[in-house]
Amino acid sequence: MFRKPVSRRRGRSIPGLPLAEQLVALHTLQGELERLQYRIREGAPWYQRFGLERNQQLLAAAFPGYAQAANRLVRDVAVDHLQQQLNAFVALPPNSPQRTATGEQRYKQLKALLMTSRPEKADAAFFSTTLMADSLRYENIPEGVQQSVFPSLLTFWMANLPEHPAVENLAATGTDRRGA
Repeated sequence: MFRKPVSRRRGRSIPGLPLAEQLVALHTLQGELERLQYRIREGAPWYQRFGLERNQQLLAAAFPGYAQAANRLVRDVAVDHLQQQLNAFVALPPNSPQRTATGEQRYKQLKALLMTSRPEKADAAFFSTTLMADSLRYENIPEGVQQSVFPSLLTFWMANLPEHPAVENLAATGTDRRGA
């Protein structure tokens, strides 16, 4: 129930954690946000009713931190990957057989990239499926962590992008994130 000062100190240094631990921590926070969203949608348990329910306030307080971490760990990686794939496609000669063979895949990648700039038209399942089918991988991260955590991070991030304006504003600035 009470937290030790050591755990608070450790929580502040999350950017210093290994990337795999950051992804797992973000996934854990995502689970808490999903629980809060479920309780807001379906109602709180009986022991949290009668004025004790604070799910809306907790969600409003936790989401900006989630958005910042998710944009760094999920959005930036996804956008960079999609841009690299599309730039490689554009670099192919016009009559290249590779260009015709991968046209449909590149169309899906372009659609997924455009979803990051227009979240109100996003399809979270399509976004996640496209990126995972496209072999989006982190370097030096165990395959098990990538397969178990990353698809749900992509889906949750994209599904919640249109519902939270603060996250949407961060997504809109995603193209110029390297200058900051």
